[in-house]
Amino acid sequence: MHPVMQKVGFIEDSELGRIILCQSSRARRFTFRYTQEGFSCTPPARFRQSDLLRAIEELRPRLKAMKERSEEWHREHPRHLLMSEEVERLRQQAKLLFPQRLQALAAARGLRYHKLSIRKSRTRWGSCSSKGNISLSLYLMLVPTHLQDYVMQHELTHLVEMNHSPRFWELLDEATGGRALRYRRELKQFAFFILSFFIFNFSFLHFSLFCLPVKAEKVMWYNVENVFDTQHDTLKNDYDFLPQGTYRWTPWRYWRKLDNISRVIAAVAEQGGWPMLVGMCEVENDTVLRDLTLRSPLRAAKYRYVHSEGPDLRGVDCCLLYQPSLFHLLGSEAVRIPSAEHGLRPTRDILHVWGRFVRTDSLLHVFVLHFPSRAGGDKASTQNRMLAARTLCAVLDTLQGQRVLVMGDFNAEPKDPVFQPILQRLVSLMPQKRRELKKAQGTYYYQGLWGYIDHILVSPAMKDFCESRAHVAKFPFLLTEKGTPWRTFQGPVYKGGYSDHLPIYVQVK
Repeated sequence: MHPVMQKVGFIEDSELGRIILCQSSRARRFTFRYTQEGFSCTPPARFRQSDLLRAIEELRPRLKAMKERSEEWHREHPRHLLMSEEVERLRQQAKLLFPQRLQALAAARGLRYHKLSIRKSRTRWGSCSSKGNISLSLYLMLVPTHLQDYVMQHELTHLVEMNHSPRFWELLDEATGGRALRYRRELKQFAFFILSFFIFNFSFLHFSLFCLPVKAEKVMWYNVENVFDTQHDTLKNDYDFLPQGTYRWTPWRYWRKLDNISRVIAAVAEQGGWPMLVGMCEVENDTVLRDLTLRSPLRAAKYRYVHSEGPDLRGVDCCLLYQPSLFHLLGSEAVRIPSAEHGLRPTRDILHVWGRFVRTDSLLHVFVLHFPSRAGGDKASTQNRMLAARTLCAVLDTLQGQRVLVMGDFNAEPKDPVFQPILQRLVSLMPQKRRELKKAQGTYYYQGLWGYIDHILVSPAMKDFCESRAHVAKFPFLLTEKGTPWRTFQGPVYKGGYSDHLPIYVQVK
């Protein structure tokens, strides 16, 4: 049972204002909290007024500092509070996802619990009673899904071992594939990687990632690896990515994928603010983008998006997320690559978006692309990529002298012939020289080798307005223990990772 909190009275203080007294059957000491409504105090079950006054006097300097910090934060960040509708949305998502996942984890271990409760607990992620009742905090929706699993496995282990003895940690380590301590440390550092909100607790003052400033004009590219919704599209070959398909693409796996994408973008944002533009590929449709920007943790960033359905047989497309406070969208078009007319496999369109920097009112043309893969034979795929390159160059020739930025998965290394016509028009921000390539890690790992097939390029008119080299976002959580990208699938086996590519980004000056 959780303690019942009741307001039982208040006292007035000339410096601290009104202090609301709350009663709790479990309180063992005086606990003070501060919100926009003022101070509240939870005293022990039996206390004298003189004890309360003495506690206030002893803690007065700290309470005054707490109040000052809070009021300063309220003035600078008026939207910092987690609104009730957001909390309710988290609760509904947790009620939808947690029971299904907890039941699956329990069944896999042959365990049975009595019931599951979803609570609004900020001080503990979960608990398990001696009767087998498991309680999970709705704020678990804000952490990466592998840490959600860790908390659930932690509580399920308490069904076997109620304490935190060495045997408990052995069982938990076995259940988490030897990663119990690693996940435990990561959960403690959760505030550094929080997705939609972070709840940073000092003196019970809570902040939100809504406060993350949109300062840096940063451009990011990410091949997100097969983001399909769970519904069949009659015009697409998406049967593998259905709940009953080859990959068992359930709603839980789908929402975990969106959470993972959100986490990657949030991690890049920690380097100086939300990216102004985020180009992505291997996204199925508008439904995925709507869920990502409005229903996933990334909704805190308030991105808008541009997307166009292309002729790719699998149904994956390119898209662009943009910050309307930094980039004023003027228009977009889908540039069709005439593969079918040349007897080649239909491929993704090139997405062309143009708009203005809000700060400088300068026009920028952005191209987001995903060139044909090497599937179907090297000769045919090379012809298809060369055709895509010529199509891109034809559009670039109409934009000479303008600021242009091209980003995407070219499925080609820097020295590939595909780049010969492109580099006559654009400047690559990726490593080019042999010495640079040896030192760099790359963006894609295949058959034991790292390579660069993801690229950001700019026009000569844009060159002086951005960094000379793009950065590979090789965050530790994106990599396996072997140092390779942590994929969503390895063949047909679900790994629960992020992508088979690493994201890249560049700072726009």
